[in-house]
Amino acid sequence: MAPMPARSCALLLALFAVVSDCQLVSSASSSCSSSPRSSITQRCVHTLVMYNRIPKTASSTLIWIMQERARSANEPLSVLSDEAFDQKGALNNQQRNAVLSVVARRVAMALHEHGARDATIVYEKHMRMISPAAIERAVRDEMRVLARLMDGQDPENAFRALAADCAIKVTYMNLVRDPVERALSRYAWDRGGDRPQMINAHYAAAARGEGVGDRRCPVCDSHTSASECLDRLTSVECTASLSSEERLRRIIGWDERQFTFFCDATSRASCTLSRARDNAELFYSAVGVTELWSDTLSHFTRAVPGGVFKWANATQLAWANELAITPLGGDASPERATKVRKKRRDKLTKQQLGTLLSLLGRAEIEFYAFLVSRLPRSR
Repeated sequence: MAPMPARSCALLLALFAVVSDCQLVSSASSSCSSSPRSSITQRCVHTLVMYNRIPKTASSTLIWIMQERARSANEPLSVLSDEAFDQKGALNNQQRNAVLSVVARRVAMALHEHGARDATIVYEKHMRMISPAAIERAVRDEMRVLARLMDGQDPENAFRALAADCAIKVTYMNLVRDPVERALSRYAWDRGGDRPQMINAHYAAAARGEGVGDRRCPVCDSHTSASECLDRLTSVECTASLSSEERLRRIIGWDERQFTFFCDATSRASCTLSRARDNAELFYSAVGVTELWSDTLSHFTRAVPGGVFKWANATQLAWANELAITPLGGDASPERATKVRKKRRDKLTKQQLGTLLSLLGRAEIEFYAFLVSRLPRSR
């Protein structure tokens, strides 16, 4: 097959520059000179798996597993990592369109790399969900735009062929964690590494009454344990001067509750437990549970389309299972990892645990229990 013309190669490089702040991990070659472009004579079906990942659920470990799978796969599989602009809360229409634009451009370029083969793209980002139909339309519209740009540059114009002849199936996947363990993990993370300086500056502003909370409620800086912070949040000074939501922010910062990631990003109605449950059942191929890592990997292997978790052998699956403990302080097996995770909860008194559960709210607790009940168990 002849290499792509020089002008076409230059245009593609210019298009890639628009999204150079994102990382593409792909099993396909990204070289203009070696990537074949042939006329598409039969219909193909591409799969786009949206992983709108939730912070502090071992999502980075899961991404690493998928990236390693993409590197070693002989199939057309790409993992697009996008941390350039996280959108964890509700979006207005302008923000939603900006997110869709970036997603569509990245996915369209990745599909172009794979050509006529039935490809699987995983797109990961901290964000509330956007309807699969809206994402599919955005990707197809972007391929039409790129096809027009390539007219006269690439005689074969694979973008036009892709837009005309290839279907795109969009689905979601996600991973959730025990809300108490996740909140305590977030509290510890905010106060680890090089972050204490930021958290102390943030709470120093709060103590001065500069629009963050209320200075009558003692702050929880990097020297304050989670137990001490929860005790402070039950004091008269805090309960009288801060709302429940403001007190929760002292624990989880500006993170969102997990169930809100399952609500439409632009929904004008409030995100309810019922809506999150419905969306999890309608739009998600699989939702795993951090505490049930082995069952989660088995479920992902069966339910996530496109062979994203298609293990070559038992050794690869065992390797992925052992990764469960890496971000959580263990060094042996998923069973030991579970014990490591429980230690954070075990450090709380019954009253402190009750305070945290109350701040997290019934919807968050029940949503986690709902997803645990839906996860198929291997034993």
